[in-house]
Amino acid sequence: MQQVNEQLPIPIFLIDKNLQILGCSPEAEEQFNVNFSLLDVIEGESRDKVKQQVHPDQGKRKLEIKRY
Repeated sequence: MQQVNEQLPIPIFLIDKNLQILGCSPEAEEQFNVNFSLLDVIEGESRDKVKQQVHPDQGKRKLEIKRY
């Protein structure tokens, strides 16, 4: 898995259009059990919100979710 090297000390995920994790920051690896899908680190009731609102063609957007 590609590691994303960002200057901000926050968890960052690089995902594809199917929400598969392509890379992540060291902070993401430390704070989450990083598997293959972003949905694996998101709490059940927030998954539908992510599926509906996170798309590459929509660009950046603010989204509050619950994590495990």
